[in-house]
Amino acid sequence: MSSSVHPLDVGHFLYTLYLFTRSDLKTIVVPTTLFGTVASPFSPTVQQVLLRGAWVWLGLLQVDVANQIINPAEDMINKPWRPLPAKRISHKHAFILRWLTPAVWIALSFILHVPAAGIALTISNIFYHELGGAEHWLSKNICNAAGYASFNAGATGIMSPPLSISPASVRAQTLNALLILTTIHAQDFQDAEGDKASGRSTLPIAYPWLSRLSMLLILPAWSLYLSYTWAADLMFAVPFIALGTFVALGFFRNYGGPSERDHSIYRLFNVWLCCVHVCPFLF
Repeated sequence: MSSSVHPLDVGHFLYTLYLFTRSDLKTIVVPTTLFGTVASPFSPTVQQVLLRGAWVWLGLLQVDVANQIINPAEDMINKPWRPLPAKRISHKHAFILRWLTPAVWIALSFILHVPAAGIALTISNIFYHELGGAEHWLSKNICNAAGYASFNAGATGIMSPPLSISPASVRAQTLNALLILTTIHAQDFQDAEGDKASGRSTLPIAYPWLSRLSMLLILPAWSLYLSYTWAADLMFAVPFIALGTFVALGFFRNYGGPSERDHSIYRLFNVWLCCVHVCPFLF
């Protein structure tokens, strides 16, 4: 911890944990908890929803701490309020936290009957951060898709018998993983400056214009395909397709524009992603 804060200051510590995950609450915790709740074979209870949210958040914490201890200089550019650049926690304590969280996460995964999801996420996280998976856009996207699939599978299966998950839920998880694989670079537009400084080769850095063109093509295509696949009615399909198209146009038109604009568009992308998660179970 920073020298001015007592290490047993619980409030400071909990807020520090929150700051590690703040940027990804809307991209991981909200849509994944939502997906697990609607995809579960059982009617949700408040306890189950809270358990899902806690499990997803703890998994996100291990991912975010691993990400942020590797190159704190990147966050000095993109997100200086994060715990390491803001000096809320020392690199030594963050390193301990990085390897403590997977142990707690896997233990919790066994308790909640989703050990495979917990182990799969931990392995993909190590490959991404410690073994260089984040350095190239293709391996980065594959790791993100694998991680997202682990989150969705675990959130769905929490406290559920292994054979109780419906074929529709399995199909939805598979399609969501493919969707993340093909669209996850939406999160990289806003961070291009910091990624370039850290030497990463994300899709927006490797192919600045083509990566934005891909959004223009892929998001409307996914919106149409999912609306057809899940037999969505017009009351859902029309605004869903319109939102996907609007987000796609926003990314495409901001080529060479300010990162703040990409950040705003990315928020709408996550609204669209939440719609993706609930669509299979509404019709």
